[in-house]
Amino acid sequence: MKRKGIGRPSTYALVVARLLERGYLVRRCGRLFPTRLGREVHRLLTEEGPLAGAARRYVSEGFTREIEAWMDRVENGEDPGPLLQRLYAASLGLLNSPPFSPPDPLG
Repeated sequence: MKRKGIGRPSTYALVVARLLERGYLVRRCGRLFPTRLGREVHRLLTEEGPLAGAARRYVSEGFTREIEAWMDRVENGEDPGPLLQRLYAASLGLLNSPPFSPPDPLG
C-alpha cells in the first residue's frame, strides 16, 4: 500500500489485519499472498462479475488516492460540502447501475 501511495501508516496494519481475518490473504514466510477467495472477489469486482462495470472505479487504487486527497483538502480547511456532493453523486451512479438498479416495471 505504501509503495502504491494509498492508505496511511496508521491504517496499514488495520487493513492487512482485516484482509487476513476475512480470508482474502494469508501470511507465509513474512509475506502476504492472496487466497483463492481473495483472487475471486478481486476478479468479480474488477473483471467479470455483475458488479465489475459499476464497481471497477470504486475499488481502484486511483479512486482511493482521490478520496485520500479529498480528505487532506478538508483537513487543511477546504469546505467538505462540494467534495461530499461529488462523492454522493458517484455513489448514486453506482447504485443506479446494474445489478443494483431496479428492473424497469414496463419492461
